Amino acid sequence: MSTPVIDNTKATEHATSDAGLIALVATLSHFDTPLQEIFSSVNQYLHAVLGNDETVLLSSLGLAADECQITYQKSHAIETSWRCVDLLNTSTSNPTFQSDFIAAVNAVEKPTIIGDLSHHSNALPQALRGYRAVLILPIYLHGLSKHKLLLFFKNQRRWSSGDSEKLMLVANLLMSYLIHNCDITSLRDANKWIEKEVAEVGNLLKMLLPQREVDILGVDVATSYQPCENAGGDYFDLVSLTKVFWPERADGASDYWGAIIADSAGHGAAAAVEVAMFDAILRTYRGDPEAGPAGVFNYANRYLFTRLIRGTFLTAFVANYNPFNKSLRFCNAGHPPALLIRAGGEVDMLDNPKGIPLAVSREFQWQNGQIDFNPDDVLILYTDGVTEASAADGSLFGLERLVDAAMGGEMRSEAIVQRVQAALVEHQQGQKQKDDQTLIVIKLVMANDKQ
Repeated sequence: MSTPVIDNTKATEHATSDAGLIALVATLSHFDTPLQEIFSSVNQYLHAVLGNDETVLLSSLGLAADECQITYQKSHAIETSWRCVDLLNTSTSNPTFQSDFIAAVNAVEKPTIIGDLSHHSNALPQALRGYRAVLILPIYLHGLSKHKLLLFFKNQRRWSSGDSEKLMLVANLLMSYLIHNCDITSLRDANKWIEKEVAEVGNLLKMLLPQREVDILGVDVATSYQPCENAGGDYFDLVSLTKVFWPERADGASDYWGAIIADSAGHGAAAAVEVAMFDAILRTYRGDPEAGPAGVFNYANRYLFTRLIRGTFLTAFVANYNPFNKSLRFCNAGHPPALLIRAGGEVDMLDNPKGIPLAVSREFQWQNGQIDFNPDDVLILYTDGVTEASAADGSLFGLERLVDAAMGGEMRSEAIVQRVQAALVEHQQGQKQKDDQTLIVIKLVMANDKQ
């Protein structure tokens, strides 16, 4: 078959409608518009301006010079007739057409009219035979015209020069909008998948946290855990240590217990994974009464130092209570100091001795602090997401507001947590939470007075 001769007479005397074009661009700018509706709007515009009977998009991407695939097709004679495979890409699952005529179409680099298709009918796909004329508009992506927009006409047409450059510009603009919409849709789908995966990580992390009411004799406990994303970087636990340190405890006596709170730098999935590793390391520690809370950090640091995936660190605070001498031993690894509110209203900050965060130095050795902890005293552990919560004007919630909220009413643990939560909401004034917020309130009560 001889190579067809293509008439490059410039198109077209149909001036594009400015009002119609503006309306179309407005429609395309809504990137949540369904793809079929967008295609329909584009076709209606082209049909109104040119009167074409069918719109086809061909792609030769990755194919031979004389090959193409139809990636979009819409007939104006049939209201529901449309097909979209993939605007940009060819696929092994799509039929590939090959002919000298297609080679000539692929070679087109400017608006081109074939005024009489009767000589090329057999070279066209079956669905496109019977048309008399076609206007070929090359679509440029990344400097290459591997895609052609073909507008078919049933009647032989005569065009004069005058508006072909504008028409090609409009066609490329419209295709760019369509492609961008497809990209937005793909990104939206990818984001949904990522959000689902991150939510799964977050759910796994929540399973590491206490799942039910803490069953420890001698304490009234309440907690609050508010991650700022689906997966958070905060961690806490509160466990009885009686079987480890006091196996012969008398019935009804208060428990020997330990509490820990930690915060991985940053938040999100990576921080959640690091917290999960921290939890796994802690669960291999068998406990050492002599080493106390500092022993927990000295042990964990050896293993955690080489395992953080981002080369970052964790802050943490750990404490254990000895019911024999009513003392609280504690250790701080760069974490906000715990608050101890005495029954008489005095407030102690447990910030000494100070220690660096975990996973900063291999050689650092943490030291214990100790303080009396008596019935009706309240211990408050928190992460910096609480004190650094910001208002609209940038002011931080701060330690003073935390203390005021904690002491502003009934000193039950649950009541304290509720007041702090309410104060945080009021302070943030609807501002988006920027960090995970975790709060643990532990009130010491007599074993038979636990509420």
